[in-house]
Amino acid sequence: MRGPVRGFSLTELLVAMVASAVIAAGALGLVVAQQRAFTASAGDRGLQETARTALGELGMSLRRAGYGVEPWLALDFGPANGAFANQSYPSGAPSAFPPSASACTGADAVSCRDSVTGPDELVFYARDPAFSRALAAAPTSTRLTLATPLVNPLYQGQVLQVMCGGASRWAYVTVGAKAGPGDTAVALGTASSGPFPYQQDQLASGCFGAGWRDVLVLKVERFHYYVARYSDGSGADRPYLLLDRGLWDGGAPLVEPVAPDVEDLQVSYLFPGSAVQRVGYAPGHRLVNATAAASPDAAVDLSAAPPTYADLSNAPSRATNHPANVRAVRISLVVRTATWDPQLAGAGGATLPAAANRPASGADGGYRRLLVETTEGVRNLDSRGPFYPSYSTNAGADGLNVGGG
Repeated sequence: MRGPVRGFSLTELLVAMVASAVIAAGALGLVVAQQRAFTASAGDRGLQETARTALGELGMSLRRAGYGVEPWLALDFGPANGAFANQSYPSGAPSAFPPSASACTGADAVSCRDSVTGPDELVFYARDPAFSRALAAAPTSTRLTLATPLVNPLYQGQVLQVMCGGASRWAYVTVGAKAGPGDTAVALGTASSGPFPYQQDQLASGCFGAGWRDVLVLKVERFHYYVARYSDGSGADRPYLLLDRGLWDGGAPLVEPVAPDVEDLQVSYLFPGSAVQRVGYAPGHRLVNATAAASPDAAVDLSAAPPTYADLSNAPSRATNHPANVRAVRISLVVRTATWDPQLAGAGGATLPAAANRPASGADGGYRRLLVETTEGVRNLDSRGPFYPSYSTNAGADGLNVGGG
């Protein structure tokens, strides 16, 4: 008699193989799904972190806009109508505002700062509250001699505010060559070496002469934010939010990367007293230098008379679209994931969402994108308050020039 047969039949083996294949396929699908979920979650965190970094930097800087400078000089739209005799520009002086790193040239800088087909630019000025130096000699048209040496360098292109008489008279000058730590001599640029208003003619009169001992040198920061491709050492250019302070070192511009993977910056401006209160936000309406009546929803009026300290709150000068009447700035950013996603390499992920006055447009495929917006008030532009902060002539007492816009 034969004993029982051991082993599996062919049918049993095939059934087992099919069952194993089904289980393995299910497990593999679960792993792939978990990997995709992890990648998507990491991408979302990256999007939020990029947006938070960019908005935080822009918001912090914008809240300083106009601190210690005239309201009509705070936001850069081109040479604006502003008229106080003691800071008037000399005859034949260059444009009151520097051209941008992205070739913003031409007569109408308003439309140059704004685009309906690409990123906008945002440029503004504010005094640095932590820098002040007394002078050891009367200022000249080519040189400032500081009473105490520098701790940090002053780079070529740095704007300085030379102020005397308890803020009764002032002039803007620009550093013509880098002054390093320990230096006390600061060479000044001339009208042919840069675009900021050069006011050396103001240094030859009034308190800058006989009363120069009551003169302080203060620093004015320039903030120029824009979007461009930038190589951060990762092996490929990426879109970045960049900051250009208008400074040069050894013939090279000093540009600071703020946040990676920012594809678009759109800026609109709020004029609460104007008939057209928000400009630069209507889709397809590009900002221009015009009156609100001539160009609704898109006008910044550089020719209007700016409001002065004595003007009442209901004065006509406060109801125009002059840059000094901006009370808030609306920021729109489009950020994208840091890594390319093959699942979005086709038609998906190839659209830049509409932002402010820029309609939706085509973009690189393979990325997920996020539109974020915020509004920041610019209270220092309210000329109903003194826009020149008080300062201490004894730098050793507090080390700061203090006050508000």
